Amino acid sequence: MNTTDTAFGPQLGQAFDFTLYFEQTILSILPSTLLLAVSALRIGLLARRKPGLRAGPLLWIKFVGRLPLSPLEGCHPHRI
Repeated sequence: MNTTDTAFGPQLGQAFDFTLYFEQTILSILPSTLLLAVSALRIGLLARRKPGLRAGPLLWIKFVGRLPLSPLEGCHPHRI
């Protein structure tokens, strides 16, 4: 491994270049951490909310009607 890859920040002599350490830290770990934190907050907020819709009898009729057709879904000849 190149010794400049362990340095933090965009540097390679006089040229502007992102080091491997900088890329892994700022361009991948930081966005992933932020996404996980925001997702956890959003899930927490949604879990406290009252549902906007209720499951009525029509929903259960559709589920039961669709159940026998589910195994056939994978055998469809035109499925991509």
